[in-house]
Amino acid sequence: MKLRSLILGCLLLLTLPQQGVAADSSVIPLSPSGSSDFTATPPPPPPPTPPTPPGTGVPGGPTFPDPATGTLPAPPDSGPTIVTPSFTTPDAPPTITVPIPDAADAVAGEVLVVSRSIAEATALAQALAPQGYRVLRRQPLNFLGGALTAFRLPPNQSLDDAITQLRQDFPQHIVAPNGLLTPAATEQPAAQLYAKSLIGWQATPSKCSTTLPIGLIDTPVDTGHGALRGQNIISRSFLPAGMEPGSAEHGTAVAALLIGEAGDKTFGGLIPGGSVHHANVFHRTENRDAVATVERVVLAIDWLGGDGVRLVNMSLETGANPVLYFAMSSADAKGMILVAAAGNGGRNAPPAYPAAHPAVIAVTAIDADAKIYRNANRGDYIDLAAPGVDVWTASAGGGGSYRSGTSFAVPFVVAAIAVEQSTAPKSSAKALLAKLRATARDLGPKGYDETFGDGLLRAPKSCGGTTASN
Repeated sequence: MKLRSLILGCLLLLTLPQQGVAADSSVIPLSPSGSSDFTATPPPPPPPTPPTPPGTGVPGGPTFPDPATGTLPAPPDSGPTIVTPSFTTPDAPPTITVPIPDAADAVAGEVLVVSRSIAEATALAQALAPQGYRVLRRQPLNFLGGALTAFRLPPNQSLDDAITQLRQDFPQHIVAPNGLLTPAATEQPAAQLYAKSLIGWQATPSKCSTTLPIGLIDTPVDTGHGALRGQNIISRSFLPAGMEPGSAEHGTAVAALLIGEAGDKTFGGLIPGGSVHHANVFHRTENRDAVATVERVVLAIDWLGGDGVRLVNMSLETGANPVLYFAMSSADAKGMILVAAAGNGGRNAPPAYPAAHPAVIAVTAIDADAKIYRNANRGDYIDLAAPGVDVWTASAGGGGSYRSGTSFAVPFVVAAIAVEQSTAPKSSAKALLAKLRATARDLGPKGYDETFGDGLLRAPKSCGGTTASN
């Protein structure tokens, strides 16, 4: 029920209004850098090659929204193969409705720019250097397409003014603050173990498994915890050298819910034989245990896609951000399945991203009585509900605790998709979501609603669930 893209229409990057952005001066910059114009080279005549239409790119390069329409162009008739053979390309490209950045926290003195190539990013840097802009970091987005550059703002230049000016002068680039993300979680005491039984998930059914890797973008994970020791976890940090990693509590809890060791009755995960590609994007500040940046999340998505990971768990949230939005759109167009926390802002909170992106599956949290989590966001972007209140899971350093938040509902939906995907590896995100919706238990008003989405997730049949809905 992602109606937001239809309601907002196709907003132009050039005309996006700006709002104030609070700064986090404690963030440490990373480091560097890429040239030529984005045009097709015509073959020898006859006939001449027609000019490249707006929004398109070279074969294998990035696909950007047409500045005149805000939509992605149709893919060419031929071109290079997709990075991962099991990925499927949508029949038609998605429409990108670029969100307006909200007043979320952002890295002080930085701005992010997505360009269509390293060459174009280099040309932009050269054009901006006389104005006092300095390249802090530049990375090619080999999977998503394009290049991501973080610039240091000129002295005495405000972020609002910089973004407005850059969008006016360079409308072919995507410009946004380097917004900060937080885990969508809280911790509460309780005394119950209900989550698996509520959705009909059996402890260790023989066919309830997957051989496909799952991506996890989160805080550090304590792989020495008994529930995760020896499990198949590949980790990569996206923090710069010298930056202190965030608390491992959140990432450890989510990883254990997904693949906690099967023999552990207390911490056994939903799919204990599964493998996880873990991207640590969270660092610690003086007043926050864990905070990430949009830049790192985008680079993590690019890494996961390039490594052939199709399904990604994102138990994190922030406000609207055009660079993050670009990454979700591009990943979806390349066949990735993205699942995110609906957000913990409460009933009247604005949509949380990346969950509110039309291509992302948004998961909200309910308790043992199938009542909505009191801090959960509401909105027309909510897709499904899953256990996420007083959920018992692993704690960093050993032992466990009860945790609440839409963060902890996400692994249940990710695990269900992983199991369904293992029998139909080329199914699209839309098809897999439709299958889960068809068996969901309706909650709240009859039919879809903005609190529970299509209802409570039911375990896949191979994990003990039933085929009948409601």
